[in-house]
Amino acid sequence: MFGYILPDKPNLYMKDYALYRSFYCGLCHQIKGCHGQCMRMSVSYDLTFISILLHGVCRVPLEFEKKSCILNPFKKKMVLKKGKLQAQCAYTNTLLVDFKCRDDLADHPSVGKKMLRALLANKKKKATLFLPEVASTLDRAYHAQQQAEKTATSWRMAADPFGNAISEILRILSGEQHPVLGELGYLLGQYVYLMDALDDYDKDAKSGEYNALRLQYGSTDRIALLTDHGEALWQEMQALLDTINERYRDLPIIGTEGIVTNTLWYGLPARAKELFDKENKKCRKTHTRF
Repeated sequence: MFGYILPDKPNLYMKDYALYRSFYCGLCHQIKGCHGQCMRMSVSYDLTFISILLHGVCRVPLEFEKKSCILNPFKKKMVLKKGKLQAQCAYTNTLLVDFKCRDDLADHPSVGKKMLRALLANKKKKATLFLPEVASTLDRAYHAQQQAEKTATSWRMAADPFGNAISEILRILSGEQHPVLGELGYLLGQYVYLMDALDDYDKDAKSGEYNALRLQYGSTDRIALLTDHGEALWQEMQALLDTINERYRDLPIIGTEGIVTNTLWYGLPARAKELFDKENKKCRKTHTRF
């Protein structure tokens, strides 16, 4: 359910690319400080963006330091220094990983997923102690999600609990800094949900796991879905992206506006087009580690 909120690298200024890397690597180091080495594998692009967005909205001063990377221990990189907001994002990352694991288990139980949930138990407990409101928000969202998946007749209805959860998380972490932030969070949650449902369509059809798009349209596979309903789905995606940009215009950001603008104006549409054109190979799917 995560990994869809990325900047459009070709359109990033070098200074913004360097800043993005410092946030990504800084969050990775922060996760290590909170939960140890293994959890660093869970660092996500989505939480990196949330950290960048919140630092800009809350106008948190940015401080940097040079640290070595576990993937390249002989070369130090410039990373964002650890701080309260970065720690909150790291713990939120853990709680969202647990949320996804719970949701996956409910859709299709397996021994591997149960083992992963068990390994996350102590880390979730620690994150819950640090961010009880966020943990409570995601617990409510999980139960609302399960109920929505039983009654929803469209992907938008099924995406509502997750959108509300992201909205509430941004409100909590920002200290209710700006009302538009919650609206933007809801829309981003809907975007991630739609992207995930489209990306996993064939996998979910094969395994029998829940997929809101499959329930709504009943297509046998992704190719059939996009052949019959691709134009309507793209129009919905475009409307969602347009609304995201409308809300963003009302959001004052200082210091990180270059990355946020690039991500919302160029990154989200580029990732969506890549996914819609996957079978035609019009866009080559890449996952670049910053």
